[in-house]
Amino acid sequence: MVDERDAKARQSGLTPEAFALLLKWLDSEPERAGEQYERMRRKLIEFFEHHRCSISAELADAAFDRIGHKLAAGDVIRTSNHSAYCYGVARNIMREYWRRPEREQFDPDTPQTSERLAAESIAAQRAEQTEVYGAQRLECLDHCLQRLAQENRELIEIYYRGEEVEWNANRHALARQLGISYGNLRIRAHRIRRDLEQCVQQCIRQVNS
Repeated sequence: MVDERDAKARQSGLTPEAFALLLKWLDSEPERAGEQYERMRRKLIEFFEHHRCSISAELADAAFDRIGHKLAAGDVIRTSNHSAYCYGVARNIMREYWRRPEREQFDPDTPQTSERLAAESIAAQRAEQTEVYGAQRLECLDHCLQRLAQENRELIEIYYRGEEVEWNANRHALARQLGISYGNLRIRAHRIRRDLEQCVQQCIRQVNS
């Protein structure tokens, strides 16, 4: 097991210690952590292939490298949604990849790349946090929608259905369908949205506690 872990660490560009921290972050149980690592790596490779990146495996390893280095530096990644966090890091790496004119030569470990990544580290971390928060918020929003009374859930879903340019006409039609004024519809929607927002914020706090 140790030899296999060391081999994977060398392949990924992480020290064995940083790779061990990465695995522990994925799952506290070693066997499940290894399975999680392999499963997530395949998903990241598919993600990069889907976006037509020619070195998808290398970029997937670069995503894990970035997370491993962050953990080795003593940073705490406060999220229970490891998959969403990995995809957030992968999106940042993909953006960096497509900004480079010689994409096939992209190497996250070259001095030039390392220097530029260091300069962008704060922005990258903020982007990662935004990605994770967005994924958590969507999951919590779905959870909170399911907790609404059916008529309130249907109202708020119809209220925000379609493109923004269509909202005015759709909402007037909805008010007529419900037999209430447009002003009363807006008040009802505001109350439902307020309750949803409170539920979502509470859900996010519980996920990150």
